[in-house]
Amino acid sequence: PEVQTIRRLVTESEVAVAGNSKFRFVGADAFSPDELRTDLFSDDGDGYVDRVALDAALLEKLQAVAEHLREAEGWEWCAGRMEPVGECREDAGTYRCLPEPEAVLTEAEDERLNELMTRYDALENQCEESDLLEAEMKLMRCMAKVRAWTPEIRAGSGVVVSWRYGNVCVQRGVQLRSEDDATDDADRTEQVQEKASVEEISLPLLTKMSSERTLAVQAALMQQPDKSLALLAWTLCLNVFGSGAYSKPAQISLECEHYSLTSDAPSGKEGAAFMALMAEKSRLAALLPEGWSRDMTTFLSLSQEVLLSLLSFCTACSLNGVQTRECGHTSRSPLDSLESAIGFHMRDWWQPTKANFFGHLKKPQIIAALNEAGLSGAARDAEKMKKGDAAEHAEHHMKDNRWVPGWMCAPHPQTDATERTDNLADAA
Repeated sequence: PEVQTIRRLVTESEVAVAGNSKFRFVGADAFSPDELRTDLFSDDGDGYVDRVALDAALLEKLQAVAEHLREAEGWEWCAGRMEPVGECREDAGTYRCLPEPEAVLTEAEDERLNELMTRYDALENQCEESDLLEAEMKLMRCMAKVRAWTPEIRAGSGVVVSWRYGNVCVQRGVQLRSEDDATDDADRTEQVQEKASVEEISLPLLTKMSSERTLAVQAALMQQPDKSLALLAWTLCLNVFGSGAYSKPAQISLECEHYSLTSDAPSGKEGAAFMALMAEKSRLAALLPEGWSRDMTTFLSLSQEVLLSLLSFCTACSLNGVQTRECGHTSRSPLDSLESAIGFHMRDWWQPTKANFFGHLKKPQIIAALNEAGLSGAARDAEKMKKGDAAEHAEHHMKDNRWVPGWMCAPHPQTDATERTDNLADAA
């Protein structure tokens, strides 16, 4: 037999160590001589390791890392596992992943980080110094993220360490569900199904549609100045009365992401939401006093009505609900509670078409969407079509209804006030 055939027969229960990220992480010292074997057909002395032994050693090291983080950071419990905590039915019934709080740097850390970034940007090529600077910046950001979890949350939550895409994945703020949670099983099952569906959506489409959704919520919030002002005041109070406030005047920042949002959203700059935002921007720009950007006192002459309109518009433009996906877990939309508060409906601003939505789905997802909208007959017809025709078919049948994908909607109202507050904080 050929060399390749002999090698395959010998190594069916083994994996090569060369270039293996699991083996590199665990290290050769974790195995006995019986579990390692040199490749007799390799000139480089490469070898193989027993597949089961490698996974067992990996799980043991992941557990060791989890134990270290639990002790060092003060979590109530920890776990090492092969897969991250996800939204599958089993995990959803056992764990609850808390939203990650925003990391806040101290004043000294902020100054140090700016200094490191300046030095890093001044280097033309990667070198030992750039590696050290990058490592220190990464450590500072990591420490700030860990510190954002309050002692109270750590005392009632855990840290899970797993393996994902060839790297260690750390999930902090994981809570074990109690028996009391069983009373909410019906609502939770529906939410888990929605979560499962969003995991099946491609990341590019998730970015497109959450960008589209963000622009729509901005436009809707702009039309309700009282709600917009409440959001602004609440956000400012989080900084003033909560942690992270410094003795500097007006430490307020606002990032308007219209460039990236219109680049990602399928409707671009032609969408109803963005056009409404730009119309209001033009109206307000005409009301700004001459020389306003150089002199704050010019705003003292503005009426309360104009000031309120400016505050409302700027607050609306600060919203960012673009969702991400890390360790196989899709982030929850930070717009959920805000949408409920302002009576938002996506179809007031967006119409699903083949070009902007259905054409980006797989055929089974198009059929599922039709069924979800109660169009079972149209769904059966779509089963017999090619994907492109099914997308056009869905566009035609959806044009007169109010259907929106479940993963693009706010969940049903929760009784947990803390969860509502977390969503509003993320939106701000």
